Amino acid sequence: MKILLLSCFLYFTLFQIIKSEPVLDTNNEQVRPGYTYYILPATAGNGGGLTLAKGENGSCPLDVFQARNSQNVGIPLKFLMVNSSAGLVIDENEDINIKFAARRYVSICNVSTVWKIEEGIVTTGGIKGGSENGTSTSLFTIQKYEDAYALQYCPRATGCSFICPRLLCGYIGILPAENGSRHLAVNRPVFKIVRFLPFLVAIILSTSFIFLVKAQSISEPVLDNSGKALEKGSQYFIVPVSGRSNEGGLDVSGIRNTVDPPVVTQNPQSSAGNSLRFTPVDSNENIVRLSTDVNVKFMDIIFTNNRSTVWTINTTLIPQRYLVAVGGVEGNPGRDTLGNWFKIDKYEDAYKFVYCPGVCETCRPFCGDIGIIVEPNNKRVLFVGSDKPLKVKFENTTSVITVTKAPPNASNYPDRLPIMSINVVMCIVIGYLTKVM
Repeated sequence: MKILLLSCFLYFTLFQIIKSEPVLDTNNEQVRPGYTYYILPATAGNGGGLTLAKGENGSCPLDVFQARNSQNVGIPLKFLMVNSSAGLVIDENEDINIKFAARRYVSICNVSTVWKIEEGIVTTGGIKGGSENGTSTSLFTIQKYEDAYALQYCPRATGCSFICPRLLCGYIGILPAENGSRHLAVNRPVFKIVRFLPFLVAIILSTSFIFLVKAQSISEPVLDNSGKALEKGSQYFIVPVSGRSNEGGLDVSGIRNTVDPPVVTQNPQSSAGNSLRFTPVDSNENIVRLSTDVNVKFMDIIFTNNRSTVWTINTTLIPQRYLVAVGGVEGNPGRDTLGNWFKIDKYEDAYKFVYCPGVCETCRPFCGDIGIIVEPNNKRVLFVGSDKPLKVKFENTTSVITVTKAPPNASNYPDRLPIMSINVVMCIVIGYLTKVM
């Protein structure tokens, strides 16, 4: 009888191993250990990718959260095999460790970024390996769930090898907190799962999570009118695409009998306005990509009081309105600079600006498209929350020769010095030298 039971146990164990299928990414390729992937929600508007932050008490280790901003892809991860005799791909139901592929987070708490379970919460500080090393709290699996996948926490008995039966398993899902943060936790309900999306996706958890195929393909670049990617450090004019002849480029102005702070406005005439520079949040990124945080800075405006011309959000000039003003700072992504980060997204056959910063995981910024609100004096002010976004394209200043004229309201700014673009200055100098020669 004992032999029969043992035979049945071995049969079903081997059957589970044999019938396991490889986990596939969104390119229908096998997920491989050590490769880098993102995990994103399948349902639009249900938050972003996975990231790290300190828990409610602000202590170490860093816990695993879902980013609340749906445009934040989170931090890339790697899946590590526990069984050294396994193959070269990650199979369903196979013991794995999950590790964030971001070294800079290790120094924050001086622990590894390997996932582990602590009091039902997914946190970090785990140890790579199987349960025979006392690391059963770091064992996870990827399970087929309907037509996609789900993550499970499936530990084995401590001191037991991979051939031993598992202890009670639980799906990984989302545990929302009162402050809006979204912890990953065990035994949270798994929502309805959808198929793989074309570019993102493959694992789905509580609010439907999915693997993003390789970390390299994040988002496509924003293009100028010549079809070239917007470059960090280059200057561009904003070209409205409304088709109205009385709407020009962007400028700054005072509103409601005040000149402080200046707000970003659209010229009421067909002019190129003032040129801008875009600086991505990633200092190693040299081009501007869709749905990625950037600083926006006017380059043709100088204030004698050294006011910054970096875009920022102002909530004091008009109650309950998020106006786009100037006076922000470049760089230093985080809570203190939340109002200085903007995104560029596709909009019909052109682009639009969006305010929805993803530089602070514990913040809950107001998000919205940037459009135009018309003031009583007919000034067209950029603001957040419009149901009719300002539709724009981008023109590199090197392809445009134009004199930047002081707008009609320049007298309101005794501290402002309008300047001409460098190509205009060069044309004037060359013309003068030609004449004297």
